[in-house]
Amino acid sequence: MDALLARMFRQPDVRAVHMEELSYIQAELRDSVDREVLSRMIFHREHAVQGLEVQAVGTGGRKQVLVRTRIIDKREVHHSVREPILPAEIGHLYRLFRESDYPTKISESEHHLVIIDEMDQVLGGLKYAAQDPGVVYLSGIVVAAALRGRGIAGALLEDFFARMTAHGVHLVKTDFLLLRFCTAHGFKVDPRWGGLVRHLATD
Repeated sequence: MDALLARMFRQPDVRAVHMEELSYIQAELRDSVDREVLSRMIFHREHAVQGLEVQAVGTGGRKQVLVRTRIIDKREVHHSVREPILPAEIGHLYRLFRESDYPTKISESEHHLVIIDEMDQVLGGLKYAAQDPGVVYLSGIVVAAALRGRGIAGALLEDFFARMTAHGVHLVKTDFLLLRFCTAHGFKVDPRWGGLVRHLATD
């Protein structure tokens, strides 16, 4: 904890969730209640996500800190959600978009979340980009064809909302391609924003 606080003091513009020292703290937590408290500290503006783990990956200047969470589908199967670690994972995600005939293009400004299984195989994911302060644009969400209908995309979307709220995002925008799916998850048509929007609860 001392190391985390010292780094937060040295780098006030970096969020603690992006500091590897947080993963060291989590590694010391054995009690499930303590891990739940850590989850609520990170995602304090929304209900805590499930199975939260903070992972430090890479070495030297390439080290990055990831938040890995867990979602459960309708068959009670657990899947993990995290940012991609390898470029190949992003490539696999875009392959799933192409296979589903979802119109998409690669952009350097986009960020990604992937759903992975216990073997770290990409099963789906989403892509989004920051726009105005506190506003992100959700540009696509996909799940492998064999896993559709199991509530995985909806669980991923709710996980995404919790992550964005923790980052201070108050509005998620998207287009009308997935109208029924998005409206089922709280999106509404808003002419002021030119599409579907979902307002996120903030403190």
